[in-house]
Amino acid sequence: MQQVQTIKTVIHEISHQRLHSEGSPEFENKSRNSKEVEAESVAFTVCRHYGIDTSDYSFAYIAGWSKGKEMSELKKSLDTIRKTASEVINKIDGYMEELIKDRTTLPEKTEKTSVLGKLYTNNEIVRSRISDNQEQNQSNRRQERS
Repeated sequence: MQQVQTIKTVIHEISHQRLHSEGSPEFENKSRNSKEVEAESVAFTVCRHYGIDTSDYSFAYIAGWSKGKEMSELKKSLDTIRKTASEVINKIDGYMEELIKDRTTLPEKTEKTSVLGKLYTNNEIVRSRISDNQEQNQSNRRQERS
């Protein structure tokens, strides 16, 4: 469960950066409550897309930060949440494709696995490449010595 919370929190903070950092169009126009609702909603949506259920935490968090808000204010955030979640998903998918592009022996179901499965697969790819590089470096050193 700790990994799920960590992933969700990272996506929450990425959402803040994309939506609410200085220089973004939404920086000064929204209350802290609205910013928290948007960031957590994006994190929930992105995680849900990858099969990660954060509803136990996210729903309570969103409810707490949206308490006392008018429905019109919450509705204004919906398009922002949808667009940002889509952008983050596209970025993650693009990043994952880049990481696995060179790999020819991926399991058939890689595309259908959860993001955690993809991250595990990428970790294995990175380890394999590091090992290959270490072996190549050792071979090069032996040749230089000869």
